[in-house]
Amino acid sequence: MGRRKKNSVAEVAKERFSHNELENQVFSKKILTGKEINEKLKSGTLIIDIASRHIDTISDFLIKNSHLAFISDGEGCLLHIMGNNKLLSKLKTNLIIAGTYPDENSILAKAIGGAVIGSKVTKIDGHFPELDSSEWSAIGAPICNLDGETIGSIVILVSKSQVCDHSAIMVSMISKLINQALSVIKKEENISNINDYYNAVFNQHPYSNLTVDNDGIITNISHQAAVFFGIEQDKLIGSKISKILPRWDEIQKKVNQGIRVENVNVDLVNVPGVSEYLLSVAPVILPDSSIQGAILAFRDLIKVNNVVNRFTGNWASYEFDDIIGVSLPLKKTIDLAKKIASETSPVLIIGEVGIGKEVFAQAIHNTSTRRDNGFVKVSLQSTPLNEIECELFGFEEGVFPGIKKVAQSGKFELAHGGTLYLDEIGYLPLGLQDKLLAAIKNGYISRVGGNKQIKVDVRIMASTSNDIRELIQEGKFKLELFYLLTENPLTIPPLRERRHDVPLFIKYYLQEKAREQRKPEPVLPKKIVRILARYEWPQNVRELAKLMDYVVRVDGNIGNDVKNEREFKKKYLFIEHREAVDSIKAIEEIEHEAIINALKIMNGNMSKAARKLGVSRNTLYLKCKRYGIDI
Repeated sequence: MGRRKKNSVAEVAKERFSHNELENQVFSKKILTGKEINEKLKSGTLIIDIASRHIDTISDFLIKNSHLAFISDGEGCLLHIMGNNKLLSKLKTNLIIAGTYPDENSILAKAIGGAVIGSKVTKIDGHFPELDSSEWSAIGAPICNLDGETIGSIVILVSKSQVCDHSAIMVSMISKLINQALSVIKKEENISNINDYYNAVFNQHPYSNLTVDNDGIITNISHQAAVFFGIEQDKLIGSKISKILPRWDEIQKKVNQGIRVENVNVDLVNVPGVSEYLLSVAPVILPDSSIQGAILAFRDLIKVNNVVNRFTGNWASYEFDDIIGVSLPLKKTIDLAKKIASETSPVLIIGEVGIGKEVFAQAIHNTSTRRDNGFVKVSLQSTPLNEIECELFGFEEGVFPGIKKVAQSGKFELAHGGTLYLDEIGYLPLGLQDKLLAAIKNGYISRVGGNKQIKVDVRIMASTSNDIRELIQEGKFKLELFYLLTENPLTIPPLRERRHDVPLFIKYYLQEKAREQRKPEPVLPKKIVRILARYEWPQNVRELAKLMDYVVRVDGNIGNDVKNEREFKKKYLFIEHREAVDSIKAIEEIEHEAIINALKIMNGNMSKAARKLGVSRNTLYLKCKRYGIDI
């Protein structure tokens, strides 16, 4: 059951007032300090302002007829006194002034108590010795807030001889006018609070927002939008959105139909701040289905791309300090790479397979001015030829007949503001090389199946393990593209030219592979390390890493079964032979993998998995138990 609502004045009064105050309907006289008086008057500012304005309308009547008007708060404290100046002077002499409580036995106190505690128009007759010896009438009426709670009173003090049937009616009418005015102000205050709340939400929303009316006039703009646009709010409000968003006429056609526009790339003009945004627009549809303008949400395109890149792994993690090696050739290469990092032109990284070209590319990116933005890699060697164009440049909807594919941005757009790393550039089809050349030179691309020119700001880094000059002679690579890429060439020396670096790589990969396999790190004998340092390493660091993985798997037992360096190389360093040996699996290992795969395919159903493997359910259960497979 819900909590019962207080539905009577009496119930509220019991909580607010003491037993004595309720019984006598009068407040006890209190004496306040100067600080308390100031606080009382400050808290009653609204009541004083509203009530005095309405009492002002009858001020001439009060003065002419020697009447007085008193305004009190909800505790009986006098807040303001108006009326005949001669009478006001007498009250002041007797210390009946704003910030005081009248004597509880006075007719003034009783009229205030009846109005506030009793919540009704109250008329009290009697003497008021603070003025003279004649009889007076004090007529009080409650002042209430929007919720009907009594928060004060108005009392008119009239000579009893002048009181008539209309006196109480007049006081009651003034009270109602004051209450109505307070109600209106409270409603306006509530509306203002609601507006303040929605403005706070509007301004603190992570997107840069603005609103427009049906004519495309900007009606509001968030603080963040003003900062991003680099312009003061007041200078945009009231102006046409089309002045900064040239595509507005095209977008407004959809808005007028009640259609939302989601995540379109737009460029802003005539604003000094960020100009490239991802824009979403929602029409403001009222309950009667009418459209009253729209709200536009702008997101910095580069920041959006950065979020996507972080979640999809398109982010550079290596720094120059992460590059392993102390040899002189490597140090020279690093020094040159650091100089290249400060440039803006394309980079071609040349090096043999497995030498770590991408590590250098990431380090260059992380030392450049683009380090806070994405590092997007495209492996041209592993991407099917017929997909490379879409991978790089994206495609528009409907470009694939019979297949429902929505438009999709390519790696160029994703790398906007950052670096696009083209691994093994020699595999780029000849027919796409002109398109890549144009994109690098002009800074614009168009998606497959589209005509719209999309602005892209990327730095191109490419790598190759092949001799591009041979490809040029064979007619497989454009000379102009080669010249453009080799403005900043960087050649990574192979591992055989950096023999002093081999022991460092051995140590590093033994630690890494031991950690991955959760095994102790083995220690190789010095003679084995010397043999490995003299080896040619045709696949460079990649081959060395594979060997260290093998060393950890066999717990460092390597080289004990050979007599000399020649036999060692023949057994352990001829890659094809070692990988062929490693590929031979024990029957138990094959069986274990087959059971795991069957259970996975059959969603853990033992009966179906047993039939798939051609064994009984009981046999499968026993084998699972034997191999420690959870079922």
